[in-house]
Amino acid sequence: MASARIGKRYVETSRGLVHLQEANGGGKALVLTTLTSFSAPLLDHVLPALADRGWHAIALDLMGYGRSDKRGTHWLVEDFADNVLEAIQACNIEPFGLAFGHFSSWVGIEIASRCHGAESPLPSLRGLALDGTPRFTPELRAERLAEGAPAPQPWNEQGDHALAYWQKVWRIIHQLEPSKPLDAVPSARFRNAAMALMEASVYEPNTALAAAHFEIEKKLPLVALPTLVMCSDTDWNLKHHDAIVAALPDARPLRLAGTNPIHAVDSPERGAEYAAYLHTFFSAL
Repeated sequence: MASARIGKRYVETSRGLVHLQEANGGGKALVLTTLTSFSAPLLDHVLPALADRGWHAIALDLMGYGRSDKRGTHWLVEDFADNVLEAIQACNIEPFGLAFGHFSSWVGIEIASRCHGAESPLPSLRGLALDGTPRFTPELRAERLAEGAPAPQPWNEQGDHALAYWQKVWRIIHQLEPSKPLDAVPSARFRNAAMALMEASVYEPNTALAAAHFEIEKKLPLVALPTLVMCSDTDWNLKHHDAIVAALPDARPLRLAGTNPIHAVDSPERGAEYAAYLHTFFSAL
């Protein structure tokens, strides 16, 4: 059976256009945003695999990332959550599940913390998947708040700023996949992911202030939904994994051996593995 085709489009929100990719297998809707800075280029191998299993899989680029509009100003996690909810409404879908990762995990937690009772913004939501979720303590948040947002990289005619952006990209990729060599001619998928992160670094305010204001220890107990809590051996947020699991009312932990399939930039065939984790979890709800 041929894999489902990925479609791309924009939806309009009150704060700009949100870009999405989708592969529709005709069933219930799953909304994904994982490893935020790299955005949709890391999901193009997951969406068809989910659609092949019958899901309507939609990947959103958070505002300021990927092909969504730029923000230009600092947003709080609550702002991102409001915008994602607007985008979901504009898609005319009733999501069965959300799957968010890294910084966007906080956005998923914020949304899920609101989804109980008659006032739920997503009454059809049945489950949440979190991948590599950071957990900042009140002490660390206070330090970040005192430090303020990092200063933008200064530009000069010698192009030192461009090298700094690239070094950030390579450091992140190599942390997630330590055995990854840098090919003399990288794959198109690698280049797309690297450029997505570099573009976000160039144009967007750092999310340090959002991190400094998000009181995750107050939000996690409010998440009443069954929650798949994933983290891989190479993820720098692994140190937070047990605390996230312990704080959630209905956590289903999943430790991924080695490199997370979604972080293996040059192994798109591994998208089926990631899709299988989500399918197994959400189909049982």
